[in-house]
Amino acid sequence: METLTQTTLVLAAQAGDQVAFETLVGAYRRELLMHCYRMLGSPHDAEDLVQETLLRAWENRATLTSPGSYRAWLYRIATNLCLNALTRVPRRSLPPGTDPRRDAFNRGIAKKSPAYFQNLHLTIRSCGCRPLVPTGIRSG
Repeated sequence: METLTQTTLVLAAQAGDQVAFETLVGAYRRELLMHCYRMLGSPHDAEDLVQETLLRAWENRATLTSPGSYRAWLYRIATNLCLNALTRVPRRSLPPGTDPRRDAFNRGIAKKSPAYFQNLHLTIRSCGCRPLVPTGIRSG
């Protein structure tokens, strides 16, 4: 957005012009939606927080001191709202046995014979590397 136009719109919005505010935030709405979606992972939550961002921006429009940094100000509001939302919701994790990467790894290891592990251990020792086994634990 052109700086002169943005500055004019910000000043008009700060004076209470809703049309100027809607024009101003319309340019950033999609960006904010993508930003919130990347942080939250949910399109519905992202839409809700973009709405909350725009509401807070309208309510606090008088606190913006630098009209040229309007985009950064909106992003800061959105980021803080997303971080607050993430701290309120417990982290989700996959139930045991449903992580495809770990399952594939475990299936591959399960197919290996004891001789494979003995050869691996000897190879590690012969190159002078230390095995990744904590002290006090014996490897076979």
